Amino acid sequence: MPACLKGRRLHVELGLPARELKLLWRGEAGQDLVEYGLLAILLSFAAMTAMTVLGSTISSVFSGAAANVTSLS
Repeated sequence: MPACLKGRRLHVELGLPARELKLLWRGEAGQDLVEYGLLAILLSFAAMTAMTVLGSTISSVFSGAAANVTSLS
């Protein structure tokens, strides 16, 4: 605890009622938001990896098709 708050009540220093300070201290509302954010990051990394793999595979398929078309003409 900072030296300026020793011996003083924190809710008085912050201008908050004690009940509201307890709710802020124990609140877990932001926890869900962090979990959803981490899940979104994980899914985006998985999507980027899948697109990289699929992109190179699709590119090789179209390159082979283009080579077949040019050899026919």
